[in-house]
Amino acid sequence: MNILVFATKDVGLECLAFLLDKFPDDQYTIVIGPPGENRLAKYLAAKGRPFMTAGPEADEKISQQPHQYYDWLLNLWGSQILRAPVLTRAKKSLNIHPSLLPLGKGRDPVVWALRNLEPAGVTLHAISPGVDEGPVWYQEQVPYNLPTTGGELYRKVIARCKACFIEQWPMLRTSEIEPKPQAEMPDQNGVQTRKRKDLFADQILDADAHPESRDVILRLLAHDFGDDYHLKVKLAGKSFGARLLITPDHSQPPPD
Repeated sequence: MNILVFATKDVGLECLAFLLDKFPDDQYTIVIGPPGENRLAKYLAAKGRPFMTAGPEADEKISQQPHQYYDWLLNLWGSQILRAPVLTRAKKSLNIHPSLLPLGKGRDPVVWALRNLEPAGVTLHAISPGVDEGPVWYQEQVPYNLPTTGGELYRKVIARCKACFIEQWPMLRTSEIEPKPQAEMPDQNGVQTRKRKDLFADQILDADAHPESRDVILRLLAHDFGDDYHLKVKLAGKSFGARLLITPDHSQPPPD
């Protein structure tokens, strides 16, 4: 079987290691890119596996190979948007996306699942020209309970992303099944394809401009006398103690 693989980060590394370990006789054309490019390059070099670096040169080389077609294109956390000249080289394709599509299209879907109290999940889907719009090979919901943080939910979802691919690929690899269209939402106009700028905009809570937010922050601070005395919060039918940590902002954007 002839397979084109795009991979980045730890998800790509673990899924790629699974492929090369369990299906070493398949023919792989491997394209790696940042973030995590150095770890992937070191791993592939140790395995004696050739690879290309993601970018226009790799895309051109793939799309211009005469009579070269792939059985599968696997986007294992690849960071670039794959265009038609590359997509049309593969009979089938699969992308790992950390949301329960059609919810959570685009960037930072774990953040938006929690922000909007929507289901979180994992979707293995075929790649189409539209962002995260392809039909679904497999998906599952990742449950979470409030209170939880974006980081906690992200780690749960990413763990299932890797596990779902490893569990499903042996069946999908040679299966004759076709992917199913994404579920219809009651209001498709409400399904947004998020960009990173949306995250940055939502990340800023201007308490000076919004009295309601200012009041909540001041109540949290005013009632904070340490572990024994702090604000009580009712959330999802339960009562919790709440404290607020405010520090100078030196934060980095969340991971993809």
